[in-house]
Amino acid sequence: MQKLTLIINGATFEVTLAEQYAEAFKEEIGKDLNLYEDNSVKTLLYAFLKKNYEVLELKNELEKLTAEIDNKLLGC
Repeated sequence: MQKLTLIINGATFEVTLAEQYAEAFKEEIGKDLNLYEDNSVKTLLYAFLKKNYEVLELKNELEKLTAEIDNKLLGC
């Protein structure tokens, strides 16, 4: 397990990450949050909304691909 410390609006938060995901998670979250200095609540909210948008886009793409596969398997 690896620990990641984030500072949000002066408060320190420590998160424990599974070893296999730690580096990828740090790289990804580091795109939107400063891993070494204080982050504002506004920055945190922006990062949260951005990631949710990315998840929705991926979900839509997955549903589209699933429908295409279903159509090919069913011969439609």
